[in-house]
Amino acid sequence: LVITTDQDFQQRLRSLSTSVDQVLVPFPSFDALGRSDVLNDYPDLYRGGEPWAELVREFPGPIGWRLYRIKRP
Repeated sequence: LVITTDQDFQQRLRSLSTSVDQVLVPFPSFDALGRSDVLNDYPDLYRGGEPWAELVREFPGPIGWRLYRIKRP
C-alpha cells in the first residue's frame, strides 16, 4: 500500500512496481491537502478511469480518499 504522503510515492506509482498492490489517493485539489504532482500525471485515477486501477473502497470526508487495487496483467 502506498499513500501520497509516502516519501517514495511518486517513484513507486510511476513504476507500478510489483511491490505495490494498492494506492490510497485523496481527491485531487489545488491545496496542500490533496495535491500531488504524480496524480496530475494520472488525472482520471481518482475517478477510476485508469485501466490499471480498480476502486476498492471510498472514504468520505473533507478530503475524500479512495483506495485502489493495482491490476496485474
